Amino acid sequence: MRILSFGYDTNLLLPEDPRNESQARQARYCDLLGQQKAFVIMSMEPTGAAEQYLFEGKLRVVRVATRRAWTRIWQAYQQGLRLAKAFKPDAIEYQDPKIGGLAAYGVARRFHLPLFGQLHNEQLNDAIWLKMRWSHRIYNQIGLFVLARSDQVRCMNARQVEFVRQLGVKWVERIPVYIPDLEQFVVSDGIQEARLKQWEIDPVMICAARLVAEKNFPLLLQAFAQVYHSIQKGRLVILGAGILEKPLKQQAEDLGIGERVRWLGQVEYEDVPLHFQAANLFTLSSDAEGGPRVAVQAQVSRLPTVITEVGYARDVVQDGITGYILPVGDLGGFAAALQRLMTDREIYTRMLALKSFCDYREFGEEMVTGSMRAYYNRINTWSSR
Repeated sequence: MRILSFGYDTNLLLPEDPRNESQARQARYCDLLGQQKAFVIMSMEPTGAAEQYLFEGKLRVVRVATRRAWTRIWQAYQQGLRLAKAFKPDAIEYQDPKIGGLAAYGVARRFHLPLFGQLHNEQLNDAIWLKMRWSHRIYNQIGLFVLARSDQVRCMNARQVEFVRQLGVKWVERIPVYIPDLEQFVVSDGIQEARLKQWEIDPVMICAARLVAEKNFPLLLQAFAQVYHSIQKGRLVILGAGILEKPLKQQAEDLGIGERVRWLGQVEYEDVPLHFQAANLFTLSSDAEGGPRVAVQAQVSRLPTVITEVGYARDVVQDGITGYILPVGDLGGFAAALQRLMTDREIYTRMLALKSFCDYREFGEEMVTGSMRAYYNRINTWSSR
């Protein structure tokens, strides 16, 4: 089966590497589900290869990178037409209905192909998100339009399933995201004991994300600076690389926390669990996420988490129990949550004592691919009509 997909995962634009979690996940999908995929990757920054084939041609990836959203949509549509003519897909798929979904819808209509999509966040019709920018109201209408015209949609939770069904989509399913080798992130009580000892001396927070605009690292650095200057302890470890590395390092220096931040760059996926084990809490300050898989990894690692309300954060982090969820862009709230976890021993030890933050099997290969197989089998049936 051939699928042309519109998404945002720029890790697919990096050189081929089986230790690249995004590439490995997509290659594994192809192996397990008998697929070939072509991706149009939409980005605000010209990072990675412009076009490449991965894993013996199983994955073909094309980059579209412009700052303006409307230009990005138009170019993605044009690239989609080009790929569809050569690749001859059986179906068109989108990662998010608001921007990539519009380009996907146009290509699906042009070639009379079934349109399938994903809904991994709860921004549509969200009052706070709608008020943030006038453009969000336009994207909201686009997202509703595309969802209502999709043949099938997969969601992360029951709330999203009900939301999409109300738009008239017949086939809607809840399918969690697949995360390879998630069992490697499971930690013992001994790790929790070591974390408490480290916390008492100099707590370490960790963030794993690309150094790009939508991750809003400036907010994280400002929040950490406020906390550090208040309590005079704490360190921040950042796993990830990107075009904003230089200005972010300069911001850390300007905030007086340069020596308290470690920039580890792109870390091999197999080494990420070790870095998580050495940390006291996990943090993610993104403005937008298709689905923060790193938050799942952190929760499986039993790391108290501070995260903005993006993607399926509320389905992974239990607010006030396994961490804190803050509104997007809430600097004051973010800093307060960090300081609480770095200074309140009762709260921190209570979180550490929890036996399981998140069941890794919910996102494991057997369960997820079983659901995905049924999902794509339906696509096979429809595309053969």
